[in-house]
Amino acid sequence: MASERKTPGSKITQHELAHQLGVSRSTVAAALNPASTIKLKETTRERIIKAAERLNYRPDHYARIMRGGRSGAIGILHFGGLLQVAAERAFHAANAVRREGYNVVSADLSWSSADIEAACSSLIDARVEGVIVAGMNIPSAVAELERVKEAGIPVVTLSGNPLPWAPHFRGDTRRGIHDLTEHLLGLGHRQLCLLSHISTGNDPGAYVWAGQERLLGFQAALEQAGGKLVKNFTARPKAPQGMLVRTENPADAFNPFEPGITGMRAILRQRLRPSAVLCSNDEVAFGAMKVCREEGVSIPGEIALTGYDDTSLGQYCEVPLTTVRQPNRAMGEAALEALLKLIRGEEIPPEARLLLFPCKSLCEAPPAGLSARNAELQGRGGARHKSPGRLVDLDAIIPDGILRRRAPQTGGSERTPDLVSSEDAPRSFSSTVREVGLHVRPRNRAHFLAFPGRTGHRERAS
Repeated sequence: MASERKTPGSKITQHELAHQLGVSRSTVAAALNPASTIKLKETTRERIIKAAERLNYRPDHYARIMRGGRSGAIGILHFGGLLQVAAERAFHAANAVRREGYNVVSADLSWSSADIEAACSSLIDARVEGVIVAGMNIPSAVAELERVKEAGIPVVTLSGNPLPWAPHFRGDTRRGIHDLTEHLLGLGHRQLCLLSHISTGNDPGAYVWAGQERLLGFQAALEQAGGKLVKNFTARPKAPQGMLVRTENPADAFNPFEPGITGMRAILRQRLRPSAVLCSNDEVAFGAMKVCREEGVSIPGEIALTGYDDTSLGQYCEVPLTTVRQPNRAMGEAALEALLKLIRGEEIPPEARLLLFPCKSLCEAPPAGLSARNAELQGRGGARHKSPGRLVDLDAIIPDGILRRRAPQTGGSERTPDLVSSEDAPRSFSSTVREVGLHVRPRNRAHFLAFPGRTGHRERAS
């Protein structure tokens, strides 16, 4: 028998495998192909398979394609760099692809626009059977993706900017920001900022779609509450006011927090500051938090801060971040389902070429930013909200038997207790407490200690 030793970097072929085993190449090919109709003895098949494993045989991918076979591969082109939501999109899409028996050919195109041309050429050369484009935020990529389409390779887009000729699957960002804005307005906020990149459509690398959707949702919620967008806040507004503070895309791809830093600095320079700031994503919110901490601005005492995308880091902030979760797994699976239909030559009806997935607001406790809004909270349930740690009289709205009297401590430092909402209180009481921005420990009767500071408890919206 010929030697099984191979030189470093060499690759064993079916011919060599057949020669070493003393069988024909067609027998080897049949044994290694589960779909082959050639009948073989089971002992022969097992002997060939074991030898192939021992010699580290790998099928020639390109030879199989040249013989008219399928590549068995689907490409994933994803954008977003260090953003966790981008990694989640790619992860769930890749898992869905593998579950369908396909191999994944993936490339992250966040770092250089020159990478896009090379990645598209590689996918065409590899004869991938379809491509998922996830989170595209570089308009210049459209021309390169046209080449993929012209090569006869089906394409779908997952979040990010859509392509006019490809099915598109994304979270309903407009509704997500609308609901988050509505939530803050319901808590009593009347002057809100949206901190986001809003593209003119001409600058490369722009979040063209995402920024516009956020702005439209923000504006719609304000108008439904009788408010409007303004260039500058006014004192004691009769109706809600919203202001857009534009951010630039981060110049450093390794620092997605920079837009939040520069944006919050601009906000804090305003003569009248907002009571709530809605950030375009969690990373922007983390940058904004850094500036507030440096400037001594209390979160949530002076400014409420929200993010978007529900990244894991938000749970570990000093004040857990209110944010919005996108159904990334469901979106990835739906995108692949449509792509497989296109691969099979099926048509996607017009009504199914754009699917919006509902997003879920995760509203943290406490609601934040209301301790500085005493005047606006007057009349909301009769509450009189004093400074943190003081007694709050809610006799008018609290039924008998729910709370016990507790006098404030005097002298020395007082440790803030771990305060949580009462599960025994009626729904009207719990709702009022949340509106005012307080968390209470049940006592009895008329007075209780109220602390609008953090509790460490994460309360998610139902």
